[in-house]
Amino acid sequence: LGLPVALLRPLALTVATIAACAAVAAVGPIGFVGLMAPHLAALLGARAHRVRLWLAATCGAAILAAADIGARTLLAPRE
Repeated sequence: LGLPVALLRPLALTVATIAACAAVAAVGPIGFVGLMAPHLAALLGARAHRVRLWLAATCGAAILAAADIGARTLLAPRE
């Protein structure tokens, strides 16, 4: 279409990064886990989408459970 892709790629990456930061700031860390879990599933070796979906859900649940247990342990008297 005549667009300079080499110049627009860094701009698109910057806009996507700012949008992800804004989403995490608005929703909180739970939204960040939602963004991070599929990438973690891919890093763990899940290549097929069906497997990656279930592994991402499991990773997200495990991350949130670990964060909850850590917060309850570290801040035990002030829960």
